[in-house]
Amino acid sequence: MPSRGDRVTEVRGALRVVRADRAVTMTLDGLPDGPVRQVHADVVDAVEASYARARLEEPVPASVDGRDGLRTVGTVRREDGTELLVQLTTVGGGGRVWGVSVFAAADREPEDLAGWLGAVLRSVRLGR
Repeated sequence: MPSRGDRVTEVRGALRVVRADRAVTMTLDGLPDGPVRQVHADVVDAVEASYARARLEEPVPASVDGRDGLRTVGTVRREDGTELLVQLTTVGGGGRVWGVSVFAAADREPEDLAGWLGAVLRSVRLGR
């Protein structure tokens, strides 16, 4: 579940959760159909093209709501010089491909992010 004070909204069909301290934003959205590996690569390419500098690691296996997929983590730098942590997860199953993107202030501790994100994702039930 999102924490008390987190803001949960729907934006053009995507679920967006902004942590109460505004240091983390998570978006869950349906993605174009296709093989998860290719869709994930397209998402990573789009993020790399959208930021002045992106340092993203190779994808690793991941899952959300029992659906397998890929996760890529790293950092991006906005044009104003602000560095952000980024985590991109793409999962498939049930005829849909889903994407979870997380952008966070660079000073966040990975354990802090993992705990908050884990709690939010445990409350997610992707459409069947």
